Amino acid sequence: MAAIASDADALGFNLYRGSKRFLDLPREENWILALPPEISRIAVLVNPPIQDVLALIESDTFDAIQLHGDESPDFFKALPRGSKPLIKAFRLKNRSSLENAESYPVFAFLLDSYREGFFGGTGERFDWTIMDTISLSKPVVVAGGLTAENVGEVVRLFRPHAVDVASGVENNQGRKEQTKIREFVLAAKNLH
Repeated sequence: MAAIASDADALGFNLYRGSKRFLDLPREENWILALPPEISRIAVLVNPPIQDVLALIESDTFDAIQLHGDESPDFFKALPRGSKPLIKAFRLKNRSSLENAESYPVFAFLLDSYREGFFGGTGERFDWTIMDTISLSKPVVVAGGLTAENVGEVVRLFRPHAVDVASGVENNQGRKEQTKIREFVLAAKNLH
């Protein structure tokens, strides 16, 4: 509710059991469905079975699906085209991390930082100079180490389709903080 009150456009719901932000969908689905319709609800998954993604595509719970694992282009090609927007996350070690990005039949690419053993949510920034030399044909979402202090710079420099934040709006206990959320959204939308 703090994100909605702060004028966020979308909310991500982490369905990956290995994440500290894991959300048990069967237990929480009713309140997710009750969110205002203008808020995009995005399912966040890591290396899911294809049946799980197909079920989410058929469901009304989410508006888009974001995949953060080692899913191949063939995985995405097996999903129905034109159903819901699909977002493929790339954890960037270097420029070569994106060499086969264009082979993914997705709506957008999410660019995130790389840390061995993690599928995002590290709170670490990737080397933004990578974005200076790449050209992607699909919308880009930037994640990784974003805070209210640096998100405005990312938006000004790269004009991404969207920005994605988790750690950057959390307190020391890993809980979202309303003040940090509001400051982040204001900075991202250049409303300071």
